[in-house]
Amino acid sequence: MSPELLEILCAPEGGLFPAPEEWRFSCSCPDWADLCKHAAAVLYAFGVMLDKQPELLFTLRGMDSSVLIPKAPEPVPGGEDALDVDAGSLSDIFGISLD
Repeated sequence: MSPELLEILCAPEGGLFPAPEEWRFSCSCPDWADLCKHAAAVLYAFGVMLDKQPELLFTLRGMDSSVLIPKAPEPVPGGEDALDVDAGSLSDIFGISLD
């Protein structure tokens, strides 16, 4: 992500990440700590989910991620990035064995 986009997403006021006062933890266990092991496990699991699906944070904050993440342009057939298959096998082109 660009530095400009990260600045917008991480802004203390109105950014994508919740402010500390927005976090609420509740558990029925007898642990007297503000953050019991059960709430900590939920936060850890949430972090794992975000690692696998970062767009989930947009969903949880009620935002449409497609507005911020443009679609990749379609490749142009025969453009300069096109792979010339007639130039040889993929093994020859990349210098590796695909067998």
